[in-house]
Amino acid sequence: MVFTPPAPSLEDLQQRITDASRRKAHLELINRMLTRLTDVSGLEDMIRHILNTLMETIGAANIALYHLIGDQFIYNDIYGNNRIVETLEDEYLLQALESLTPLRIPTTTNLGLPTGPTGLGATETWLFPLLARDRVIGIVVMEDMQLLDEQIMREIQPFFTYASLMLDNEITNYAQLAETHKLLQDSETLYRTLFEQSPDGIQLTDPVTTKAVYFNTTAHQQLGYSREEFAGLTVADYEIIDSPEMIYERIDALLQSGSTTFESVYRTKQGTHINTFVSLRTIDIFDQHLILASVRNITARKALEARQLEMERRLLHAQKLESLGVLAGGIAHDFNNLLAAIMGNLDLSLLQLPVATPERTLIERAFQACHRAADLTRQMLAYSGKGAFELREVDLGDLVRTNAELLRTSIPRTISMLVETAGELPPIKADPGQIQQIVMNLITNAAEAMGQNPGLIAISTGAADYDTATLDQSRLEEKSAAGRFVWLEVSDNGCGMDEQTMQRLFEPFFTTKFTGRGLGMAAVLGIVRAHQGAIFLESAVGCGTRFRVLFPAITHQQSVATESHPEATVPGNGLVLVADDEEMVRNFCATCIERLGYNVLPAADGQEALELFMAHKDEIDLAILDLTMPHMDGVATFHELRRLRPGIKVIISSGYGEQNITEQFPTEKPNAFIQKPFAVKTLQELIGKISG
Repeated sequence: MVFTPPAPSLEDLQQRITDASRRKAHLELINRMLTRLTDVSGLEDMIRHILNTLMETIGAANIALYHLIGDQFIYNDIYGNNRIVETLEDEYLLQALESLTPLRIPTTTNLGLPTGPTGLGATETWLFPLLARDRVIGIVVMEDMQLLDEQIMREIQPFFTYASLMLDNEITNYAQLAETHKLLQDSETLYRTLFEQSPDGIQLTDPVTTKAVYFNTTAHQQLGYSREEFAGLTVADYEIIDSPEMIYERIDALLQSGSTTFESVYRTKQGTHINTFVSLRTIDIFDQHLILASVRNITARKALEARQLEMERRLLHAQKLESLGVLAGGIAHDFNNLLAAIMGNLDLSLLQLPVATPERTLIERAFQACHRAADLTRQMLAYSGKGAFELREVDLGDLVRTNAELLRTSIPRTISMLVETAGELPPIKADPGQIQQIVMNLITNAAEAMGQNPGLIAISTGAADYDTATLDQSRLEEKSAAGRFVWLEVSDNGCGMDEQTMQRLFEPFFTTKFTGRGLGMAAVLGIVRAHQGAIFLESAVGCGTRFRVLFPAITHQQSVATESHPEATVPGNGLVLVADDEEMVRNFCATCIERLGYNVLPAADGQEALELFMAHKDEIDLAILDLTMPHMDGVATFHELRRLRPGIKVIISSGYGEQNITEQFPTEKPNAFIQKPFAVKTLQELIGKISG
């Protein structure tokens, strides 16, 4: 017997048809919802479609979507509200995100609506976490929904799954686009900042018009133009060039090579000039073929380079003059030794020859020639700063007035001389003979500048205060300290000098006259240097020359130290120690001492002198020591003699001047100094003086 199930009732069939019809409608709804998302692209459009689709198909008082960008939630709702949510504080949002499952929340206020069959409020809020690959990307909140069917909530879940995948893809694309956009913005900001803040003028120039198409602030400000004014200028309007064609020749060469650099000079709006370093290269930008120019203002650098070159020139000049000074001093010292032997022996010969002897005249002529040679060595020593100086208080005005007649006789009759000296000048610490040599050399130089033409030489004196800035203009490399100075000025209306001649005027043996001259102005330089003074020179070709020489003024409280020697006697039969490394000088000096009635112990250097002194310690009453000797010089020998016997009398001889020698004896000093070459009578008087 076959069992036949009972036929469904009419009510059951009707219910089944209703359920199937409703399920079909739900599926069609979900399909439409998913289909609407398929054709959407872009994050904002995707969010808008999700919200609109839910509102149109399900409905709610408000539908909001929170989505993550990085680690921050962005809020959007159906009414177009959009904001960044700093922190999620709603407990239901946090609960749904933590559980990763949809959540139904009854609305606390039912707005007067009847309670449904489930006992819940009349409306509900649905929360749907949005997940993509098990990662939260956001959450949808459907507020105050009238549709309370739990079946619908389950059936629309695929929509949120699909929407999550679509939304995640758009979020990823958006993040990448945002990052790219940010990088582009940062890059643009960086280059714009570098472009505008660059200390160099940067401009993009049209190679045809040579006008700047784009340029930064520095480009127009460094030339003093406004942005609008500079935009209308061509390169030829501000670059100093021989002709505009040169610019186009440069552009043609640039188009061939691609880049170039050069130095140029630009004219500012105010008419001043600035030195520039220009770097050019071609560039294709903004669909144009342009020239990128970087213009650097190097005016300050060029000025610094010029100052450095001038300092180097002055340093080299000073080193050259110093070398020449050392050379001149060394030659003069050695030459003085030779002259000492020659003049000394000539002097001894004259003492032995009768007055009527014919040979006496020849010897006297040779003796005069030696005196002229000695004058030459004094000039060389004066230039080197090691000449013979006898410093004392000098009234410069009195000195010039006293020698006025002598000065007039030294110039041709066609040249007039005007002497104007100020009264009551402060004294200076100087050697009168050396100052007179300065005056004579300046006058000689002025007279030669006028030649045979009539002219005027003016000599004047005065006193004034000089500051550092003025003293820096001195022709001496060594600059004097600011203070009060007494000045001597010699001017003429002769031929004058150009700058090149003035630069070389004080060099030894430089002359614009015939060969063999040229030590006069070098000697002036050395004498002024030794007196810690200054020299100013003004001259122009055809306009004459003016020299002004400064000497530091001294107060009445200052004084020039003088040497005092103790009274002592040297018996005529005493013993004298003579030390000199030059044999001819040593022999001449020994002969002089013997003629004066003394016995002599000659020594070739300081060590031999000490050995002789130790052997005759109690017999020697006087030592004559050369300053410069091998093995042990005169300074060391002097101190050792004074250590062995404090009362020993010592005379120092040298080809250098006394002032330079005195500086080498800062404490204990010798009894006397004698400069080579010297005569027999001079040595005799000096020995008699210190012998009492």
